[in-house]
Amino acid sequence: VQVLGSVPGDTCPSDDLDSCQVGSCQVGLLHINQARFPDTHRSVDEADGNYFSFVSGDAEIFVLDTRSNRDPDFLPNRPWKSMLGLTQRNWLMTGLTSSSATWKIVISTVTANIQARPANIDHWMSGFRDEAAVFKDFFAANAALKASTVMITADLHTGG
Repeated sequence: VQVLGSVPGDTCPSDDLDSCQVGSCQVGLLHINQARFPDTHRSVDEADGNYFSFVSGDAEIFVLDTRSNRDPDFLPNRPWKSMLGLTQRNWLMTGLTSSSATWKIVISTVTANIQARPANIDHWMSGFRDEAAVFKDFFAANAALKASTVMITADLHTGG
């Protein structure tokens, strides 16, 4: 595993992350990811967002980008309103369907639990219901895929 700061031109010292320049830290983290998951990391054109998948053991992990191609939260739910954008949505569905991994793990930075904050428009089940329904239908039509897919979500701010 490469240590931040060990790559020529990377000015981010491994023992002082607070002093890092953003670009060099991103480069360093990319090097670490490539070292940990060589030849299994499948990324896409960064102009379309920063989403990717990689294989680890019996699992393929799909990391979503829920911000780069997202329609504004305040727009009403419509079939075209998207958190992922059509390209990423198609990439995910194709990737899940074609994956030979035993387990498919989808990581989203936005929660899908409507019970957490029902009025919050920044999650799948309220602000992006129509797109969530596309995935619900997709999994309903693929029972074996539904049984082997786990979704991990985050970014719930309810402190207080």
